[in-house]
Amino acid sequence: MKLEMTLPSRPGLMYALPGVDILALILILPLLGSSFRSNTGIEITLAESMHRIAPLDRSVQVSIKGVVKPRIWVNKREVKEEDLLEAIANATSSKKKPAIALQVDKRVPSGYKQRIQEMLLLKHYLVFDMRTPAMK
Repeated sequence: MKLEMTLPSRPGLMYALPGVDILALILILPLLGSSFRSNTGIEITLAESMHRIAPLDRSVQVSIKGVVKPRIWVNKREVKEEDLLEAIANATSSKKKPAIALQVDKRVPSGYKQRIQEMLLLKHYLVFDMRTPAMK
């Protein structure tokens, strides 16, 4: 006995449904996958405390700006890197070492910023990075 199809024509949609399911999964999975991504790098700005702000009353402001050849300012006066420590010593009148309020432009290379910070820390200055929060 031979089986025969009793429908007048071959149902094409029935054979295409598994392909439509796969296509729907391919389109939906990237949409769902983006919601599971973790949000790293969120900056949290903490409130300033009196403990952190008190040394900044008599601080010396050091600003660094530039990309290729960064320029340094001490209390709004441009100085060379070699003369930085001398300019900081001249900017303060007290015998105590002043706090340094270090403000570095985002475009300054991180290695240059690190070198300046280490130079100031080796001379036992208290360095406050004004672009980063108080605690990490």
